[in-house]
Amino acid sequence: MIYNKTRGEKVVENVIVAGSMLQKARGLMFRKGLNGNDAMLLVFENPSESNGIWMFGMRFPIDLVFIDEDWRVIKIHRNIKPLGWRPGSWKVYYPDDKAKYALEMAAGRANGMGLGDVLGF
Repeated sequence: MIYNKTRGEKVVENVIVAGSMLQKARGLMFRKGLNGNDAMLLVFENPSESNGIWMFGMRFPIDLVFIDEDWRVIKIHRNIKPLGWRPGSWKVYYPDDKAKYALEMAAGRANGMGLGDVLGF
């Protein structure tokens, strides 16, 4: 479970942890959707501003939350849509600061979350 310590709220109940390179590369590709209580946590080896996420192979919109080493929310991308077929429309989503984690969850789940909030796992 991941909870928001700052606001005293549960964020998601079930967390899939993607730590290996293959798990992170696959991410949520080709899934039909996510239950509202499910999420994927990507763990980056080194905190960096270049730890980007793109929506290749995605079939549903998500909220993407970048988290630093202290579990502080540093960037939130809300309601990210899957990629279209036109390569010119493809986009990579990045944090504004050094991210150690990225939390992918169903679109709308990050609505109560704000920058600077501290999460717990």
